[in-house]
Amino acid sequence: MSIFNFERGLTLAETDIQICSRTHSQSYPCKVHFDLKRNSTILIEPLKPITAITHDPDGPFSVVIPNVSKRLDCLTVYGSQRWGGDNSGVWVILTPCFSNIEVDRSTTLVKINAGVLNLGHYWTNRPLGLSYFKLAHEDWQFDFIPVTDSTLLYPPSVQNDAYFFTHHLCAQKSDGRAFSTSEAHDRLNDLASFLSFCHGHWVSTALTYGIDEHGQIGMEEWGTRNVSRWSRGSNWLDEHHGNSMTELFPGFMQLLMKSPDWKDAIQVAIYWYVRADTNFVGPDGACVLLQAALERLAWHVLVRDRRSLSEDGFSRLPAADQLRLFLSTLSIPLEMPAGLLNLEKSAKAFNWQDGPQSFVEIRNRIVHPPKGRRHIRGLPYYDAYRLAKWYLELAILSACGYKGIYSNRTRERLWIGEVEPVPWKV
Repeated sequence: MSIFNFERGLTLAETDIQICSRTHSQSYPCKVHFDLKRNSTILIEPLKPITAITHDPDGPFSVVIPNVSKRLDCLTVYGSQRWGGDNSGVWVILTPCFSNIEVDRSTTLVKINAGVLNLGHYWTNRPLGLSYFKLAHEDWQFDFIPVTDSTLLYPPSVQNDAYFFTHHLCAQKSDGRAFSTSEAHDRLNDLASFLSFCHGHWVSTALTYGIDEHGQIGMEEWGTRNVSRWSRGSNWLDEHHGNSMTELFPGFMQLLMKSPDWKDAIQVAIYWYVRADTNFVGPDGACVLLQAALERLAWHVLVRDRRSLSEDGFSRLPAADQLRLFLSTLSIPLEMPAGLLNLEKSAKAFNWQDGPQSFVEIRNRIVHPPKGRRHIRGLPYYDAYRLAKWYLELAILSACGYKGIYSNRTRERLWIGEVEPVPWKV
């Protein structure tokens, strides 16, 4: 029973959950609901009033869920106090602060099934046509099957035009061997990072479950990782050349597994790469975020991986020189791309010698106080953003050993289907 009238979405589980207030805790029968149309994707609905543990319907609360390793802090989505009648007491509906909840009922799995949210459709050369593709690295393989209006794999009632399932994912070891639930979560995290870099927006799995050796559900993930509102990709991966994903994936995974430091550096770079969305922060704000990503990756490559500089030596270099050395190390050209016409004009006017200096000078004019009567209006922020995002895309592709084709965002006019070899392949 519940006193709240709201659209519950898909019920993932009905189980006893320990609800904790500041001073008390007690187990209550609860339902767990999932709905992409809500800001709070996961809701926990106690089926009884929680009067015994609190008189404050606004919390704070935390929950202990069976087979979930951590206690989860929650926010109160709905709260009400009612006195008299059958519904008397304190009623709440909670949402976990953590967006993806790992529920592990087994120690080993043999297969993972999941929906993929908001990944674009990319043409490949496979005879099945649109958006069927497979990613493979070492003994792991990930098969992607497109979800269409005629494919009723996922309930339409929990989706909308902003968040919806584009693919079904099946993941397993190529030889059928079992794997741990922790390895499963790690590979799904890696996969989400990879797909987000490929699409240029956050892509996530959802409604994930793992099958154990006995054919039972041994693992679930409730909720989602970071996921952006639907938008067509507009980055290095061209819609008509989906095979580039399959070419990049082995090198990307090899780099993540090379060391924890490499994994952290790539994940931080992708985080800022996706966050640098001009729809939300504008081209000037995106330049600031991209500078953070480039500097973080440059520090790792030059100091930790290649050992070209000491930490002190890196910090003493001007930002433009850091960027020049970083790009040169990865065989990325320093000269201004021909398509950035407005940035080229500013470079000539201010005597900036190349792309790295032009970007750093514009970024500095955004974040540092003006010195004297320095002119800051009318600078080509959008071209600077395009240049920095191009640098970051190429840096990640080069670090992964990618030698295929890509869509060059610095072209003056760029059409879907127009690609070229990466610079170090020419």
